[in-house]
Amino acid sequence: MANTILEIEKSILDETEKSRAYDGDTGLGKDSLTSRFAQFNLFQIEETKFLGGIVKNEVQLYTKDNSILYGQCWANVMRKGEAIGTHSHAIGMHAYLSGNIAVQTIETSTYYLTPYFEEIYESKNEDGKITLFPSWVKHYTDAALNDIERITIGFDLVNSEGYEKGINDMKKDHWEKLQ
Repeated sequence: MANTILEIEKSILDETEKSRAYDGDTGLGKDSLTSRFAQFNLFQIEETKFLGGIVKNEVQLYTKDNSILYGQCWANVMRKGEAIGTHSHAIGMHAYLSGNIAVQTIETSTYYLTPYFEEIYESKNEDGKITLFPSWVKHYTDAALNDIERITIGFDLVNSEGYEKGINDMKKDHWEKLQ
């Protein structure tokens, strides 16, 4: 999976507009794959669309809810010294769940700030681990410390109501119904 993401990174960075790049307040900058998250969706790319089924299954196991879900999904590739700064994914009334999948995460952690007191919860990354959290939860990572890329996959999910009422009509084709 790591090699697939690195190949996708190259093509996305070559094919998307840097002028439209926004890194989601992660601090990774406009040259990062993360900054193109609104310009591609891993749930729609042939080599990675299977991730939608995995994520949907995890959500159903966690929530015991079989509602229809729509998602956007991207990859984060960090090189030595890079880290994702404190950010959240969505705070609107239709925000639902977000998550990440650790792909290649040697000796790194993701940190979540608890609501109200913003105490820090450390989650050690393990390749293959899927973490779900409310979209409004602030989180960040420590820096990649070696020469091997730190690769994670991020995603945001909404239910049917969130898709219909919370997603701008111009952006609906960016979101994928999870199968």
